[in-house]
Amino acid sequence: MEIETKMDLSYKYSEKDKTLLVNLKISLLKDQLPFSFNIESEGIFSFQEALEKKIIDKIGNINCPAIMFPYSRELIADLTRRAGFPPLHLQPVNFVELANL
Repeated sequence: MEIETKMDLSYKYSEKDKTLLVNLKISLLKDQLPFSFNIESEGIFSFQEALEKKIIDKIGNINCPAIMFPYSRELIADLTRRAGFPPLHLQPVNFVELANL
C-alpha cells in the first residue's frame, strides 16, 4: 500500500534582517491507517546581501526545503518506528521539479 502525505511550504523574507524564514509542513491524516502525523519545521536562512524577489523565490521553493526535508523525513521514520510500526520512509522529493519556476 502506498502512503500519500501532504506537504505545504511557505516562506517569508525580511529585507531588514536579510533572512528567509521557511516553514515546511508534512502531514498524514488518513482514517484507514493506524497512525497519523503532522510535522512542522522552520528554518531561518541568513544572507550577507539583500536578495532580489526572483532569487528569493528560487531559494525559498528549492534550496531551503531541500536542506530541511531530510530532517523531517528522518523524524517521521523515527516517530513511526518508536510507535511500534515499521518506519515510514518518505520518498525523496525533487524540489526543482515541484517549483515549476
